Amino acid sequence: MGSLTGGHRGGGEALHGEGCRLEDASGESASSPYGRGVARVSERFRLSPRETEVLRLFAAGRSAAFIAELQFVTTNTVRSHIKHIYGKCDVHSRQELITLIERVADQ
Repeated sequence: MGSLTGGHRGGGEALHGEGCRLEDASGESASSPYGRGVARVSERFRLSPRETEVLRLFAAGRSAAFIAELQFVTTNTVRSHIKHIYGKCDVHSRQELITLIERVADQ
């Protein structure tokens, strides 16, 4: 997991110094436009914290296998989260999900 600092894997966040959060494993800071879009989609569609993290990583292009390893779950569990996210957000593809995140981030 090269994007994580110091071998820390819990929660998928890269840490700096005394635990300051710089960015998560998707490479996006929560304060970036993309990060705000994910947060707004999560809130609007009432995603669980785990679904929110899967959304952030999946929409950033991470594979289900990568997300599963990062979260210490099976690939099928990640696929189930993705299916629930699609249903809650009423989208049918990763591209529709990304478009939704971008549209919400611009609001």
